[in-house]
Amino acid sequence: MAINQYSIEDRSFPKTFDLMPCPTVLNEMKLLKSKLNLVYKNKNKKQPQELFSRKTCEADTLPGYADVQTVIKSVEANVPADLDQLEENFGLDLDVDVSSEAGASARQRMVSKWWRKVTCGLAVLVLWTSKHRSGVVSNMLLGEWAAKKLENSKTIITVSTHKTGDREPALIVIGDEIASLMDRYYKLRQRVRTTLKEFFVTNKGQRLIKIYDELNKIYHTKLSANIFRRMVESQSRGHDRVTCSGVAKALQHSEDTALRYYQVPDAREAIRRQRHIDVVDETAVFEDVVSKEFDILFPIEPYASWTDAGVRERLLDSDAYAAHPTATVTDALVQRVKAWFNDAVLEDRAAILVGQLSADYNKRNISRHAIIDMAKQRKLHYFLNQDQDKMCRRIMSQMAD
Repeated sequence: MAINQYSIEDRSFPKTFDLMPCPTVLNEMKLLKSKLNLVYKNKNKKQPQELFSRKTCEADTLPGYADVQTVIKSVEANVPADLDQLEENFGLDLDVDVSSEAGASARQRMVSKWWRKVTCGLAVLVLWTSKHRSGVVSNMLLGEWAAKKLENSKTIITVSTHKTGDREPALIVIGDEIASLMDRYYKLRQRVRTTLKEFFVTNKGQRLIKIYDELNKIYHTKLSANIFRRMVESQSRGHDRVTCSGVAKALQHSEDTALRYYQVPDAREAIRRQRHIDVVDETAVFEDVVSKEFDILFPIEPYASWTDAGVRERLLDSDAYAAHPTATVTDALVQRVKAWFNDAVLEDRAAILVGQLSADYNKRNISRHAIIDMAKQRKLHYFLNQDQDKMCRRIMSQMAD
């Protein structure tokens, strides 16, 4: 397109008899451009060593879903209680004073503390659910909350001012529980004495900016929107391509991604995008529950033989899955469960095979082939499925002299 425009605007460009740009020269220029693209197009996109090292370090220090979930549950428990205190304290007063100036009464300092905790807690809950950048919550306006939409028991807030707002507005999708808390906060926020139009304001009447500094002070944990986003993006890699693409669209984390998957945002599109993030979140929590309840789900029985289909069926029928129905039972989880089970029954299975072999073999004449043949004859071949070499070494070490 640029070459065609240049050929028209440049008066010295070779022309044909009818004064049109010479097609031969145009084709030669386009061919040269294609060749240059093949050689140089992606040269500047390679990660420098410093960036590579930083991302590697971040991957090692990224917190687990269970650890973050513990903090989130603490926030979820505190916000409603602190809102109750604020509502009881202010009642039907027209003005809400949440400041804490020097010399303020103990009661006023407590009110100020409740406001800080509610404001910070609600903002973090919204960011944890939506995985948006912190600027989305920081820049959300009172009018944008008032213009919220409701669809399929979800509340959608459209925020226009944020990092990638020049491409499309940010769509925050939250459930009924958080929406109810936000509505209670909104009713108090309207009465706070400040001229700011932002939804979240501090106890000093300023726009909420340092969300995670406040979170770290209150809950003594180092979390951020960047960590939330890296967590869900890293976890999504274990899912199918549709889910990965959906997470990319919801995160709005690169211009190329936004352009490739761009659609005019509406309430249904927002819910569809959020659903992919919910799948990744729920899957991570579900996998953590499975690891904690592994002995209950898969009793340590050495003669039990678990196939991929059997493991998947047991997981889908479990109480853990019933509590997290939007989770995905990934192939990676199935393989991890089989590995956990085989490791748990390794010693018992080795003892069983040693007992079967001891009548005919000892440490001097036992061999790997003898172990495999006996396992097949006794229909215990599945004892050797996971790590045949490891099992054979264990049996040989336990055979009598």
